[in-house]
Amino acid sequence: MGILCQFTRTDHGWCCSTCGYTYPKPIPRPPHRMCGPVASKEPPPDPAPLIARLAEETKHPGKVGPELPPLHVQAVSFVTAIAQLAGDGFRLADKKEFDRRVAICEACDLFIPKSGRCSKCGCFGSLKARGRVWTCPEGYWDV
Repeated sequence: MGILCQFTRTDHGWCCSTCGYTYPKPIPRPPHRMCGPVASKEPPPDPAPLIARLAEETKHPGKVGPELPPLHVQAVSFVTAIAQLAGDGFRLADKKEFDRRVAICEACDLFIPKSGRCSKCGCFGSLKARGRVWTCPEGYWDV
């Protein structure tokens, strides 16, 4: 792994103060480029191990906590929550109530820390805690 070029603006574009690479086009921001020779003799790293690791992590989100409910349950929960919020005039919980709700969510067994979501309804805890009319599906906090 290398470092990014340290570009400075010139009259004709951008120039790296470390490797001397010049980007000839006058664009607003410098380009992102790994510092070093223009053409590398080394082959790029094999992406297969990284892809395999990411696939494995994605396959087992339950290792960090419970899994999310089925998509149709999440959809019904979302539509219901939006209707409730609209019916309440889109009013939000005050800061003290919001902080209390978030603390309860984060301490709950149904909370998935990696995603910040509830495994009962699929909501994002910090978002659902914001709506004044919204309640916890397990009854841990209410209006």
